[in-house]
Amino acid sequence: MSDTPHSQEDAFGLPPQPPSRRFYFDISDGEKLIVDDTGLELDGLQAAQDEAVRGLSEIAKDALPDGVRRDFIVEVRDEGGRKLLRASLSLTVEKL
Repeated sequence: MSDTPHSQEDAFGLPPQPPSRRFYFDISDGEKLIVDDTGLELDGLQAAQDEAVRGLSEIAKDALPDGVRRDFIVEVRDEGGRKLLRASLSLTVEKL
């Protein structure tokens, strides 16, 4: 048997890294849908959830409601097109 390490993790005693997966983030505002054809390589569903929430906060900064209320939805899909999670944000303007 060879004592040669099989990977950098073996050679340096590092824990193995989990494999990255590609996640797709489709965005809807109730009127139009933007389908993500590129996706992002992330380390798991929690990282995809964090990215979806981050994306919603960016949308909220840039998109004030045209009327009284506006809803934004980010749906996360895997490589096979299976929907894994949905994050939503509602913006409401009320004149007092």
